[in-house]
Amino acid sequence: MKLWPVLLICLLLVLIIGGYSYNQYALLNQIDAKLEKVGLGTVSLSGAKLDMNLAITNPSAITLQIDKLMLDFYASGLDVGRVESEPFTLTAGETTRISFPLEVSFSKLGMSAIDAFRKGNLNWTVDGQADLTLPFGLDYTHKFTIPQ
Repeated sequence: MKLWPVLLICLLLVLIIGGYSYNQYALLNQIDAKLEKVGLGTVSLSGAKLDMNLAITNPSAITLQIDKLMLDFYASGLDVGRVESEPFTLTAGETTRISFPLEVSFSKLGMSAIDAFRKGNLNWTVDGQADLTLPFGLDYTHKFTIPQ
């Protein structure tokens, strides 16, 4: 009995599954996040509460479970705060929109940033890290920067 046809079929299956898996892994690095809107919530003498609206697009064919999303917000280069999310799901091939409240202390900003804040001229940058759980229980950490 010849085993080579069976071995050839097994090899082809391994190559197909490996190629698909590699393609999906490469798509993880193409997850697109955009800061869509920065809304003003409440203002006090010491600071403001901002509503940060983020849109995250998952280009892969795999629905992803985000265990934790940590975002560091910078306004005109100054660190203004960090937020962490509750777990959520990124559906395959779709865009998920999430909102975060961000408490900003005026004492951290400085006078030039406060003036830019009043005029709405702040340049926002976000550094993020997403802790994901992939199929078969694999953990993956994705780091990204959202420039504006």
